[in-house]
Amino acid sequence: MDRHKLTRTLFAANGVRRVATWRTCACALALSACTLPGGFGWDPRSTDWGGQEPQEPQGDAGTEAPVPPKDPSTPSYGRLVPKSGETCYEFKTHGSQGYIDDSPFTVAVGDFTEQFYYRAPWPTGSVATGIATISDNAKVLHHWFLFSTIEDQPEGSHLTAPLPTLIGTDPVAIAGWSAGGANLVPPDDIGLELPAEGAVLNLQWYYSNTTGEPQSDKSVVQICVTPAEEREHVASVTWLGTEDLNGNVWTGGEGMPPHAVSTFTTKCIPGSNDESIHIVGFQPHLQALGTRVQTSVEHTDGSTDVLFDEPFSFGEARPYFQRYELLPGESLVTSCTFNNTTDAGVSFGTESVDETCYQFVFAYPARALSNESFSLLGVTDICW
Repeated sequence: MDRHKLTRTLFAANGVRRVATWRTCACALALSACTLPGGFGWDPRSTDWGGQEPQEPQGDAGTEAPVPPKDPSTPSYGRLVPKSGETCYEFKTHGSQGYIDDSPFTVAVGDFTEQFYYRAPWPTGSVATGIATISDNAKVLHHWFLFSTIEDQPEGSHLTAPLPTLIGTDPVAIAGWSAGGANLVPPDDIGLELPAEGAVLNLQWYYSNTTGEPQSDKSVVQICVTPAEEREHVASVTWLGTEDLNGNVWTGGEGMPPHAVSTFTTKCIPGSNDESIHIVGFQPHLQALGTRVQTSVEHTDGSTDVLFDEPFSFGEARPYFQRYELLPGESLVTSCTFNNTTDAGVSFGTESVDETCYQFVFAYPARALSNESFSLLGVTDICW
């Protein structure tokens, strides 16, 4: 049927900001907020593609020396350049407590989650038009998740979370990223839902330091925003997949068998079933053993069509933007495939030696896809 035709838009076409002139911007100590009032601009600090160190401004204070733009035909990595009417904010990892400064965060040896807390700086009614990761110490970065919560944590504080669950904090997922991944830049008619100004933001950085000695990190998550009325549709992210990979590390289970290929499949029955839900993109999130993710639509007559079927390789994850109108009564079926090359069973968990099966789906109306199933991580925007 025509209404079920898929339209795939390659990320490279949407994820690159084309620019023509230079600009200057002022950056606050706690958060950098840079606005481009009109036209287009090339950010001369935008040399941080593929995890490179960002260049410092050259010349007199308050000015920046121009740097020739990179080839815009590739997917977007590193700091984004704001388009006309956009403002970009930067959320820095830091070593201080109670305030945000330029000191690096000290990454201890081992695997752990550090939760950094901020207040949403954008005006109420803003939507995200681009979310970027400016990697500093790639040797220790594994992934991050960003939520709004009702936690009573002061801005600028951070803490180590042995079990990074948000159960009881009313978390709303905003975005996620894994090492080597591309920026999240939705199509021009889509804005991603954001919490109101002043909301608590919990940015969970998962570190995996196998170097044998402490490391420093000054990585940044950048969020570019615009008023919601500037985008035709407001979408949100919903997590599909499963947290049961033949068990999990907290309640037990044998996990996926060693030296074998395993596939785990779950069905998402949308929480809103009285109107169409418009899918605009997918972003798989597995770990080292993941090899493939597939999501299909199950029609009301029981037949199925594949919407998404892509190989997965940790370190190369990226968003895929494609459109589909999910009609009332239809469901989504997601499968994650793993090749366990280890000598032991591997189950769901949050450490780098564990595995995950998440398929982030971007859709509007915002949160219409979520059915509030239980999540071990406390995530509320779930459908499985």
